[in-house]
Amino acid sequence: MRAEVHDGVRAASLRWIVPLAVAACSGQGPVAGPSIGGVVHLDLRLADGASAAGALARRRERVRSWTARGVGSRAVDLDAWEFHNAYLADGVGTTGLAVRAKAYDPSHGLDQARVHYVGTIDAARVNVIEVDAVVIPGSFCGLSWRRQDGTRGAAVANYASGADFSSARFLLAAHPQWSGAIDSLRIAPVQSGPQSYELESIRFAFDTFQAGPQPSSEDGVSTHGDGGLLGYGGDERRTWPSRIGEALFARARIPPGGRVAVETAISTALHAGSASIRFTIEVRGAQGWETRASLLRAADGGERAWVPLVADLSDRQGQAVELRFLAAVDAGEAKLEQRDSGALAYFGAPILVGGPAERGPSVLLITLDTTRIDAIGAYGGRMPTPVIDRLADEGILFERAYTASNTTLPSHVSILTGLDVRAHGVVNNRSNLDARVETLAEVLRRAGWYTAAAVSVHHLEAGRSGLGAGFDYFLEVQPGAEADGAATVSALTKWIDAWPTLGRPPFFLWVHLFDPHTPYRPPKWFVEQLRRDHELAAPPRSSSSATIPPSRYTREGEFLAGVSNPAHAEFLYGAGVAYTDRIVGGLLARLRANGMLAGTAIVLVADHGEALGDQDVWFSHAMLYPPVVRVPLLLYLPGIEGGRRVSVPVSTTDIATTLTRWLGVDELPAAGGWDLLDTLEPDERATGRRVWFAHSELDQAGFWEDGLHYFETLHRDYAHLGRQRVIALGTRFLFRDSVDPECARNLAEEEREVATACSLDVRRWDERRGGAESTEEPRTQAELRRLEALGYGGDDE
Repeated sequence: MRAEVHDGVRAASLRWIVPLAVAACSGQGPVAGPSIGGVVHLDLRLADGASAAGALARRRERVRSWTARGVGSRAVDLDAWEFHNAYLADGVGTTGLAVRAKAYDPSHGLDQARVHYVGTIDAARVNVIEVDAVVIPGSFCGLSWRRQDGTRGAAVANYASGADFSSARFLLAAHPQWSGAIDSLRIAPVQSGPQSYELESIRFAFDTFQAGPQPSSEDGVSTHGDGGLLGYGGDERRTWPSRIGEALFARARIPPGGRVAVETAISTALHAGSASIRFTIEVRGAQGWETRASLLRAADGGERAWVPLVADLSDRQGQAVELRFLAAVDAGEAKLEQRDSGALAYFGAPILVGGPAERGPSVLLITLDTTRIDAIGAYGGRMPTPVIDRLADEGILFERAYTASNTTLPSHVSILTGLDVRAHGVVNNRSNLDARVETLAEVLRRAGWYTAAAVSVHHLEAGRSGLGAGFDYFLEVQPGAEADGAATVSALTKWIDAWPTLGRPPFFLWVHLFDPHTPYRPPKWFVEQLRRDHELAAPPRSSSSATIPPSRYTREGEFLAGVSNPAHAEFLYGAGVAYTDRIVGGLLARLRANGMLAGTAIVLVADHGEALGDQDVWFSHAMLYPPVVRVPLLLYLPGIEGGRRVSVPVSTTDIATTLTRWLGVDELPAAGGWDLLDTLEPDERATGRRVWFAHSELDQAGFWEDGLHYFETLHRDYAHLGRQRVIALGTRFLFRDSVDPECARNLAEEEREVATACSLDVRRWDERRGGAESTEEPRTQAELRRLEALGYGGDDE
């Protein structure tokens, strides 16, 4: 059965496979041709073949600059700035101003030596702020501001080292709070830590265009000419920008039933009274350019949004055609107002799609945060999870699946790359994936799938995680989505409902839901529904026997304040998983209503589990015990017999390998995962497989093999459980879950020889690091407080 499906997909694809290439409409170069999946991604270029994004990005206008030359307290050209909680150290500076904090008392907000701008800034004329300073290596620069309407914003930037000083650059064009009139601007050259620095200069500038996260090429010139992921309110597309009136071009060979689809937008809301903009898709004919699709975007100052534009080119089947994409002032209208002269046209995710016979199957990947296996009905849980249970009945359930990491971002990177943590290098939620590491989205996009993602927690967003590479559409965290994933699905429905208009392209869609994570706060109406419809009521908040130890969650105002009964907390957690099942049901229903589930492969997996007092670990995913590293994993593949349960060990690193092989596309070059379909008829190698897992920061690592669960503390003392429970470096944990399924009895001392052999293997595994290097993303104070509220401390588990 498996071979038939696998080969069938490949055979259907090969009828139209040709080398995928793109070129500008200069009359030179190759033509974009059909692909395995059925989608051809068009790379729009200027008439000379150059990247419009690259050309726009090189245009920077210096608005104003200040140079802090002088020694000690003698400042030059800082007339527009005032120092706050700072004094100038006489005789210390070399070329700039030596600054020290007057007082350092974080509890009273005195933790930064800042400079404040005196005056008002027009955000429409300033979108770049640069700071040059001599700082302690590893320092971040902080920026905060207040608009005249009272809205506040903040950003943090890394310093880039130079010969004499370091430079921090804030690119603010896409920041949601950088707009209108700014009447209070503060710069903290050292965001946190010792307040000792030498200020060199400050500059205001204006960029005509600022690329979004993860353009296909960093310089915007080579490979592809897009400007990264851009949009409004986190609703982003891989975007090709152009000036109003400047055309972009592409060449393509039209497959049977061919349609060109693109989503259109304008970089800024045009003011009422300005000219309207007409977007067109044109094809070169014998008599010149023929308009095949047209859309008028009125200048009404209203909500900015993406609007699809689709051209039917089926009459050009088999022909190589030249295409022109243009956004221009509508005929007969006046020119743009001066204040709108900097507006850009956005062409989002331009594609060429053939008829149904030319398309491969779609793929839906659903990742659930913080979900234990025993919280799912199909795995023996008592809470109702009918949607996931039905998926288990129709697909394949893996009884012994292990996550690659106990932490959200590293785990998702492993899912999307097929690499374990030591290979991809992302070890915490503050990391950013090395651009050299290829992801499943990049492979599938290149092979002809439309790629889309929707996430519900900020450290998975494209610009923070490095996971945006390869995605045509990326929905970043919507307001309230961390507490209720229904906000994610609701926002995603705009794209789902637009999918038929876009030509029904085969897609790879990744949806992440965060609901089961701390704090456990399922909607009250849903808790009442569990009581009414399922006779599942919350146990009492207090208990005279087993009690919850004091923690940050039992403090006043937290979700477990006044709760001492573990059963009550377990109920809240389980209700959160049941509510997530309901959200998944809503997502599937919307996809089904738009015809997007027929023939679609579905993978549902958790990034990690959760400890609910197991092994005295409370309401976190610290340590590498089974409740944390064992995860639900369900796989539905059209044409593969469902209702199966697989007991051999598998890893979340197997998902990418399985999908690429099943779809018949190039595999991820460095992926180390197995094909999950090989476990349906396992051999001795599969049944005896060793599956690895690692802790955040690689503070612990271990494996499961043939009933033996082993892990140990690496690199430093383990402090994730608090100051009173530090676990010494080198501490070993060995369990045999066939006789001790709860892993309550550590056999590391009793079976010392076995533990020693396991320890040697773990250390060899740890030494074989990959070449990828993640980078740490800076966080504003507001972001750090938000992470703290979600239960992420400095240890980031």
